[in-house]
Amino acid sequence: MYTKYLFHRIKLSNREFPGLERPLVLEYYMLESEVDYISELAGRKVYGVSVVKKVGRDCFEGDEIRNLSCSFNNTKQLLKTLSINKVTPVGLKFVLEDMIGDGIG
Repeated sequence: MYTKYLFHRIKLSNREFPGLERPLVLEYYMLESEVDYISELAGRKVYGVSVVKKVGRDCFEGDEIRNLSCSFNNTKQLLKTLSINKVTPVGLKFVLEDMIGDGIG
């Protein structure tokens, strides 16, 4: 079980991205849970990220990576970088692999 916190929401329009047929929203979430798979870290908080793309009120696509880091601050900085660069759910795993290495997802 994990908790999901909204970190940032970005609204994109066809004025910024001329190819868009309709405006869309990108939402970036921090995921928080407790480590339960490594006995030495049992009970510690572990963080992940989630990116959701919405068109209108409907969730169009989403992806998440759980258990990414035990550092709140590192995960927060990662979310900031993802949102500044407008990373979509489709690109999330590829971008994270480039940023922090192989073995994501």
